[in-house]
Amino acid sequence: MATRRRGRKPAKFDSKLKLERSQQSARECRARKKLRYQYLEELVASREKAIIVLRKELDAVYILPHLTKIVGFSYQYLFCHS
Repeated sequence: MATRRRGRKPAKFDSKLKLERSQQSARECRARKKLRYQYLEELVASREKAIIVLRKELDAVYILPHLTKIVGFSYQYLFCHS
């Protein structure tokens, strides 16, 4: 009858297991990084849209009223039909 040793597994097994854990950890890290970049890209896109809206509002307040005096049409027409 063969006897089994108690305690730690042989070193060869430990290195394989350690390598597998390291590879799995690296895969998970890359997946988290990808998600983080996607989140940041979406955040930037939403902020850029907000900037565009705010610039339109600024134009309506400062620039367009002055242009209407020069050109002679209502600037509200631009926002109702754009």
